[in-house]
This record gives sequence, C-alpha cells and structure tokens, in this order.
Amino acid sequence: MDTTLERDASAATEPRHRLARWHAELSETAAEARPSDARLAAATLARTHVALLSLVPALREGTHLGPLKPMAAWIRAALIDTSVDSLHHLADGDGTHPAQRTYQRMAEAQARCAAEVSTALRDQGIVPLLFKGVELRPRAFGGRAISSSTDVDLLVRPADIERARGILQGLGFVHARYDPAAGRLVEVPREKTEAHEKTHRELYPLCRLAPVHLEPDEIEFVRAFSPTPLFVHDGQGLLMEVIDLHRGLFVRMEVDSLFERAVPSLHAGAVTLSLTDHVWTTALRFYLESSTVHNDPKQRDLAYLAALLSLPGIDWPALVKLVSAADLRPALFYSLRLLSRLQIAAVPAWVLDELHVRRGSHYMDFGCRATRMLGLVEGLPPEIDPLVRQWP
Repeated sequence: MDTTLERDASAATEPRHRLARWHAELSETAAEARPSDARLAAATLARTHVALLSLVPALREGTHLGPLKPMAAWIRAALIDTSVDSLHHLADGDGTHPAQRTYQRMAEAQARCAAEVSTALRDQGIVPLLFKGVELRPRAFGGRAISSSTDVDLLVRPADIERARGILQGLGFVHARYDPAAGRLVEVPREKTEAHEKTHRELYPLCRLAPVHLEPDEIEFVRAFSPTPLFVHDGQGLLMEVIDLHRGLFVRMEVDSLFERAVPSLHAGAVTLSLTDHVWTTALRFYLESSTVHNDPKQRDLAYLAALLSLPGIDWPALVKLVSAADLRPALFYSLRLLSRLQIAAVPAWVLDELHVRRGSHYMDFGCRATRMLGLVEGLPPEIDPLVRQWP
C-alpha cells in the first residue's frame, strides 16, 4: 500500500502570505465586541478558533508572527475555558503577557517535578511512562506552555502501582485537596480515595504544595482567573504539584504494548509514548472529554494533535491497524477529517477512508465533537466554510 501523501506546496510549507492572512483574521475576530445575536457570536468564536488552529504549525516552529489587537474579554474567557488562550499570546509575540508568563512558570515547575518523580521511580526499578502535557509541551511546542495544566500524568505497569504510590508518598505526596482559607493541603478520607480508584484507571491524585515566585501582575492574573492548581495565599504563589498515577490509559487498550513501543522521554528516568501513540491517544482523549458524558472540550488537545500531525515519522499503517482493532475509528476520524479540511494537517486520504465512520463502530460514535468549538455538533458553520475554501 502506498502511504505517501501528495500535498500542494502551499499546504506543505505554510507560506508567509497564508500565515499572514490567518494572523490578520485572528487579530480582527478575537478583538470584536460580542454580537448581541447568539448565532453571530458563535460564528465569531468559531473564526477565532479556526484561526488559532491554523497557526499551530507555525507556532510549533517558533515562527514570529507579529502583534495582535488586544483580545476582547468575552473571547478571552472562552479561550481560557477551552485552554487555548496561550495560542493567542504566542501568536501575539514573545510570550510576555502576564497570563503566558504564569502558565510558563507552572509548566517549568511541573517539568521539574516530573523529572524528580521519574528518577525516584527508576531508581527503585519502576519504569515510568510520562504522557499528555508534560511530554507534549516540549515535543509539540518547544517547551512553551499551552494554557494552565493541572497535573503530571504518569503511567506504570499495573503490578507496580502500589509500590509507585509508596515511593511518591516518600517524596511528600499525599492524597489531598487544597484549602484556600488555610493555604495548605488537607488529606482526603481513605474511603474517598478507594471509591475513586474502584472506577478509574488512575489513583486518586497525589499532591504536594510548593512555593512559586510570581510577579505582581502574575499574582493579579491568578487572583482574577484561578488557573488551578496555582494559588495565591498571603501574597505567596503556591503550586499544588499533582501526580496522576495511571495503571491504564483507556478502556480496550492494554498497557504492555505501549511500553514496548515507548521511546526515551525528555525527562530523566522516564520513557514516553511513540509519536504514533501520541497521535491516537491525544485524539481519543479529546473525543472522550468532548462527549456528552464529560462535556469538557479542551481545544488544547486539538492544538496538540495539529502540532503532532506536522511532525515526520507517524506510522499510519500501524495507527490504522491499532485503532481499527480496538473499534475506536470515530475518535480519530472526526478530528483528523476536520484538521484535514481546514488544511491544518496533512492526513493521507487512504487513512481517512480506513477510519471512516461508515465502517461502523460498536463502541463509540457520538458525532463530530471536534466542532463543538464551532457551536455545532456536526459540520462547519456557513460563515467558516467559504472562508476555508477561498484561502489556499
């Protein structure tokens, strides 16, 4: 089977004129006052999201795009809610906005935490596999933060889970919640952790509180927008370092093969998912969290997916085989098709054909949740479709 993909030069290289047009589109739409008509407001937000996604390949490469008009407050709130306001800050320049500086402090502290925990586990003979944001930030965006991140996700083999818990507790991590009035952690009852762990593929979060230096304007941002797990107590920044310790990732997916395909992590002592596994797990996570059950669509995962798809080395035959065998085609198809239609990512036509929802799924097919950001469940709004088609 021929797995090569023919792309026109403009789609392959993201020429400056196309980037400039998307950048100009973002500058205008994100600055607009909120229309009184709900449909027009949804269309404005949709255009903003599409422009942000279209700039992801350039942002991944660190391309300087120039200043943007200030974001309108309602757009900013919507982008914070879907965890992509960082894309606007990065497209605006050098990341010096107080929000972006705050996110970066969080990301760097979490990276240090991940390295410490991974090294401790490795020293005790446990192979830790890091994934999600702590690995995607350096691989997809050169280490730059993409909005706030709540935790460090770490997978161990099921047989190692209790020993890993003990090692983390030895580092000062506890099953706890943050008490804002006291500015400290409060351990949760054992019955609560046990109830959680009976229905989840990860332990109840393990937490540790650490001081973080924040500039005055960063403190103002934290107080105004509460980017959990970063808090301010008595003028001091406090980061709740949270470890999500997993014994599995998704239903219908065993762990051993992930470790067999794993590659060295950028963090000491750990491994991480292969590029191909990063692609399908990111798409699946986005699809599940956008479902009617979770109803928490984070467009950050779609941005990560767009960045991953611009990297060389995806094993498309292996991805199709794995996803098809697990009956997860819709989770990949809708997002890949959307990014392909928007000319943000190059997906081989045969891959979309093999993953097409017409082939059916007994497990999950609840429509194209990728377009939740556009105010719709299926398809593109008429205000967006002509815009995409007219821009090569």
